[in-house]
Parts: sequence; C-alpha cells; structure tokens
Amino acid sequence: MHAMKDMQVPDENIYLDYPTKEKRNKSQYNKLIKQLKENDLLYVGNFASLGDGYKEVGEQWRFLTKTKKVDVVLIDMPLIDTRKGKNGYGAIMADTVLTMLEYVAENESNVRKIRQKEGIALAKERGIVFGRQEIAAPEFKKAYNKWRNKEISAEEAAQMCGLQVSTFYYRARKMKEK
Repeated sequence: MHAMKDMQVPDENIYLDYPTKEKRNKSQYNKLIKQLKENDLLYVGNFASLGDGYKEVGEQWRFLTKTKKVDVVLIDMPLIDTRKGKNGYGAIMADTVLTMLEYVAENESNVRKIRQKEGIALAKERGIVFGRQEIAAPEFKKAYNKWRNKEISAEEAAQMCGLQVSTFYYRARKMKEK
C-alpha cells in the first residue's frame, strides 16, 4: 500500500485483497480484472499477489500479459517490468525470469515440507508427543463396552468417563479400529 502511494497511484486505482490460507478472498482482484484494458499498467506487490503456488501464479501472469495485454510491474522485483524492451525481448525476459522464480519458489516449498516431515519424525523418535495430551479416563473401557452393548447411551458413557460426547465418540472410533 505504501509503495503504491509512493508511486502516486490514486486511491481509486488501488485494489487490495487480504487473502488467507483457508479461503482466498479475491473480490477486489476480480473487480480489478474487469476494469483492466489493453495497454493499462498494473503494479503488483509481489508474486504471491497473483496466486498460490507455481501453477496459479503462472496462469495469472499469462492471463494478464497475453490475454488482457496489460503491462505488469512487480514492485518488490523491478526486474519484472513488461514495459521494458517492448520489442519482444522485454516480455520474453520477464516471462523467463518469472518461470525461474516460480520454479525456485515451488522447489523451496517442497524442500521445506520435506524438512518439516523429517523434523517431525526425529522429534517422535526422541519421544516428543504432538497435540493435546489425552485426558485420563480409567472407566472408558467399561463405559465403551456398555455403550456398545446398548446398555447406556453415548451421553451416559461420556459422563461416566468424564469426557465430552465428541471425545467419547472419537475414542470409541479409535477403540473400534484397534
């Protein structure tokens, strides 16, 4: 936002979404796309503003530069500026750099996931337990058997163990799997 203001982009030309991992809100981005016309200039904060991951960023980049035919400048990476070298080399250069950066970003993400898995495995080997500690329920087996034999309801079984009903069902499912 500050970079846009520093470049004297008028407030009415700034479209800002606040994406979250769970649900990406693109209402302002979609509004912007409808407004864009050929040869317009679009400043984008960074690659992540265009999408999640290699595929989506690449699709959006191609849509903007090839289909919409707008010029794109990445604020945090001035090397990516499709206005430079309008003779064709500038666009090719920007596309090539984008492809390389997408690859690097995707590769880094995969390496991070692998390291995370390895770290979790090592921690488990050392005896570290992840998640909430299980509440002790010494009466669980007795309550579970009564519930399974339809002698008591799940609510009564949970109460007998001192558990929430949902926790009782969760443990009952685990017990059944064993």
